[in-house]
Amino acid sequence: MDCITDAKICIQVSDSMLKNIEKIYNESLLNDSMPSTLKVTIKNFLENIRSSLEYITNYVFYTYCAKNYTGAELKRKKVYFPIRKDKNYFNKCINKDFRGLRESNPEIYKILEKCQAFNGNMWTSYLADLCNKNKHINLTKHRRTESGHIEYMSDIHGNIFQNCTFINCKHGIVYNNTPIYDSNNPYIKSFEGYINIEYLFEEINQPILLVINDIYNGAVSVIDEFEKIL
Repeated sequence: MDCITDAKICIQVSDSMLKNIEKIYNESLLNDSMPSTLKVTIKNFLENIRSSLEYITNYVFYTYCAKNYTGAELKRKKVYFPIRKDKNYFNKCINKDFRGLRESNPEIYKILEKCQAFNGNMWTSYLADLCNKNKHINLTKHRRTESGHIEYMSDIHGNIFQNCTFINCKHGIVYNNTPIYDSNNPYIKSFEGYINIEYLFEEINQPILLVINDIYNGAVSVIDEFEKIL
């Protein structure tokens, strides 16, 4: 079936893009911001995931729902994968944009309903928010954050730092204008502890890698479910 094939091709490309994003992301963690090229890749990744869902959605509409609309309505009709944060709004969307689907194809309705944020699947909500901002307003806005705990650290001057915890800082510890990440810093003699660095999507205040992996895995699951019944 062409819609499934097209959706799976998009997913395959997204998988390659995700691996590339993770590689560049990890290489840039010590920088204060992500490379602009990475922001573009994330934008394209998100749009590609959205396209994979739209292909199936359009097939569903024109196969099962189009007969319930007039010719004039179909000329104006634009079909999008339904994403709503509230169950009542979701059902209103289905009744308006996929007329008759809930009654004639409850299996399809259940797949669409299950992946909504009100059922605990935030990836669809994140996908909608990020795609809209990236496509129409600007590239991915992000911020870098460090969190960690220093059990014991000594510097070249004999100063000792113990039991220091920091959360969501731009830089947890800076010594002579040089951020400290481990004992490889020239000012540090010994270092026991950990520092976690990550970039967050500003729009949703969530870790970038965690979110895009959730979006990818969620889309794969939806497409697999559709493939079993279409």
